[in-house]
Amino acid sequence: MIIACAALFFLASCGGEEGGANPYPIQGNIDDPAWVVDTDYDYSNSMTAVIEVGLLMADSMPVPSDIWTTDAADRLAAFVGDECVGVAKCDDMGRFFLFIHAPSQPYGQISLRYFSHKLHNIFNTDTSFPFVNGNQQGTAAEPLQILFWTVTQ
Repeated sequence: MIIACAALFFLASCGGEEGGANPYPIQGNIDDPAWVVDTDYDYSNSMTAVIEVGLLMADSMPVPSDIWTTDAADRLAAFVGDECVGVAKCDDMGRFFLFIHAPSQPYGQISLRYFSHKLHNIFNTDTSFPFVNGNQQGTAAEPLQILFWTVTQ
């Protein structure tokens, strides 16, 4: 099983909630990203993945986040540069079945972005992998585990 460690980029403000501070240090203000994929491409591969978001506390060991869970409105997307080449919704077991499409082989490095509906935020990885036509990463029984970490003070 491959575990990809990722860095998170905080893309939105940490504004307050009604009458107080926002309880989630990684809360954003994004409703739903407009990720669109051209599925007419001749080449594809697939990935079955589960996502985990954790908090990396300053000057300490990683601590799993207790503020985050997947839901059906979450999205996992694959990109080559700024081009979206695959988008998947979360199923009821927390898995993402992602099909990645490309116009040629080879096609470049794939990076992943994760949209958390609960946190209204998009998280980017600094990890990438090459597009390989016909490649399959993870299965329904043994999905690829992708860890996203954010640093808090």
